[in-house]
Amino acid sequence: MKKFASGFCGVLMLAGLSVPALAAPPPAKSSSAPMSSGSNFGSVISEGQIEVGGLLAWFKNDASDVGIAMANAGYMFTDDLEFRVSWLALLGDASGGFITPGVDYYFKNFNVPVVPYVGGGYALAYGDAEDLSAIDLHAGVKQFLTERIALDYRLTYQEPTDSDFDSSQILMIGFAYYL
Repeated sequence: MKKFASGFCGVLMLAGLSVPALAAPPPAKSSSAPMSSGSNFGSVISEGQIEVGGLLAWFKNDASDVGIAMANAGYMFTDDLEFRVSWLALLGDASGGFITPGVDYYFKNFNVPVVPYVGGGYALAYGDAEDLSAIDLHAGVKQFLTERIALDYRLTYQEPTDSDFDSSQILMIGFAYYL
């Protein structure tokens, strides 16, 4: 799993570097002028910033065929640390989902057109998934399209805490908007 996750993050970062037209760097918060190519791409993510967003995925195994929709809201407690709450809904063969309070840490000191992050939380299950509460760990990158809009690529690992179910790994793709 570790090898897959590190390879996945590396591929996403290289993809972001190879498509600079899609990864428009956000301007610095104190200026409305575009950032130069040598500027820090994560400068719009700063203390006090509010983020809203969503992610989608599809999960299929022998027992179920489930779509996943996630809505996120977060508050940047510091320039690098975000407190967030996610609501994940299961769609298809199962209903219910997870409410996950947690934190994300952003690595903004790299001069690349993506902002990598890692995070975690505790996924509180409800509905058909009520016996699947889990530790949620994730890593991803945000690729800025405009000053405040980014594509969000995330690999999530969930380890159930109160059931005999196996852990799961889910690749999610979505967006983030910074207010």
